[in-house]
Amino acid sequence: MGTIKAGHKIYPFEIKFPFDAFRNDVYPFLLLLVLISHGIYTITFTFVENLTFGLTTIVATEFKILAEKYRRIKENPENIISCIKRQNELYDIVENIQNIFSISFFTNFLLSSYSLKCSSVESIPNALLSFGFCIYSLFQIFMQCFFGQMLTDASENLYQEIYQCGWENLKDNKLRKDLVLILVRSRRIVELKVLNIWGINIEQFFNSRITEGNAFGSKNYIDESENILILGDFNHELKLGSLLESFMLQSFHTRLFSPRESTTNARTVIDGVFGRIDDYNIEVFIYESYSSHHKPLVIRVHEL
Repeated sequence: MGTIKAGHKIYPFEIKFPFDAFRNDVYPFLLLLVLISHGIYTITFTFVENLTFGLTTIVATEFKILAEKYRRIKENPENIISCIKRQNELYDIVENIQNIFSISFFTNFLLSSYSLKCSSVESIPNALLSFGFCIYSLFQIFMQCFFGQMLTDASENLYQEIYQCGWENLKDNKLRKDLVLILVRSRRIVELKVLNIWGINIEQFFNSRITEGNAFGSKNYIDESENILILGDFNHELKLGSLLESFMLQSFHTRLFSPRESTTNARTVIDGVFGRIDDYNIEVFIYESYSSHHKPLVIRVHEL
């Protein structure tokens, strides 16, 4: 995270120690502290991540094996009971993975999000210094979404294999009925989630506000748009009832007509519709926020 320049360590963002970090009698202990902190990070996060990736890979492979067995169920109808039991076991395993690693998923997403914000600096030299840090944070989120997507795809493939196994042409009515019930059961698509809120998949990686709400995305949006207003952490600081209305009245001389209306775009939130009133006419503006809580905010102005 830093480089040595003229005998001093330069960081992409300011770090202050309560002591002189370059004293000969202090520096070895500082290195030891860094080593211990990196060890704790490796054990706490990297080991947990690798374990999660391994488990999701195994479960996804088991789903694919089970799908192949269902595809050949007409040749071996006696295997249907074992297939049903194995399918229920896999659902239970996925639920256990979700329960065990849910906090870990949330922590990694949260830390990576703030790491991206720390890496999103406007100074080009500082941005280059933190480039590796930024790439690692993105990679950390992407890998979780990749393996989560792999598990979801495997469960969807199981449903497709059962549907295409030719159950409607079976002469054994009992077997056909069992396969229909299994087909209905298999419509439950497996998906890992962060605290049962955000799905962990590739679509979430590209659409998530974790990746679009950082300073890089905000800066690019500003460069390409007109009538842009940066307010800071609008959602967190201003969506507080009277504080929101007071802020708009004092800063923009506007009146709040309809706060926090939803739009057709799920990734966009309208924080309010405001009207600027002067002596002759009324101009109406819609302010759309393109970020979530604790993210840099971009507000675009639309004239109606």
